[in-house]
Amino acid sequence: MADASTARRPLDAAIRYRDGLILALLLATALRRRSLLSLTIGRRFRRTGDTYHIAIAGEDTKSGLPIEQTLDARLTPFIERYLREFRPRFPGNIAIYHLFPSSHGGALGDAALSGLV
Repeated sequence: MADASTARRPLDAAIRYRDGLILALLLATALRRRSLLSLTIGRRFRRTGDTYHIAIAGEDTKSGLPIEQTLDARLTPFIERYLREFRPRFPGNIAIYHLFPSSHGGALGDAALSGLV
């Protein structure tokens, strides 16, 4: 995961950690950008036992096929740390359920994700 410890501001550390987690999830799942950005905590992205599970309905995917995937348990500690320590630093994080908020409030947008990837 990205080294968030060298950041000067708490939000900068949160952005670095979020971006590292995004890259890890893209590698682990091969999700399209739109599907990744649509992940919402408790609905499309939820914990099941010791792992996290992604569930996206077919009508919400480009192929029309549903996506059901359980993430490797090795990602769980990183996801837990992100949810506990870094995601709360984003402005307006309580008001949105998207897994990846932007640094300006609201959900992370496609342009920001494209710049990252």
